[in-house]
Amino acid sequence: MSEDFLEVICTTLCPTLSRAQAGALLALTEPVGIAVGEILFREGETGKGLFFFVAGQVEIVQQRRDGSPQSVAIIKAPKSSPASSRRSSPSGPSDPKKILTE
Repeated sequence: MSEDFLEVICTTLCPTLSRAQAGALLALTEPVGIAVGEILFREGETGKGLFFFVAGQVEIVQQRRDGSPQSVAIIKAPKSSPASSRRSSPSGPSDPKKILTE
């Protein structure tokens, strides 16, 4: 278990959890690499898990009626985070990853 990531969970991502609860949550996660430009999921799809972004950023993209993409938001990982990503069930560069919504 990464003490750095445990600290990020306790102080930034889930500040209402106790250290023991955050440790239990962390024990259920596994690190995953996300490629730049990879679509994590599309609106309406069944989720693949719960993602904690601990490095880089993710872009939320909505598809317009004409099919063109529209950026809705960019969410950055906490500044105090270690350089890896974890998912329940090592992040790449800080370029946006995309979540496509329809």
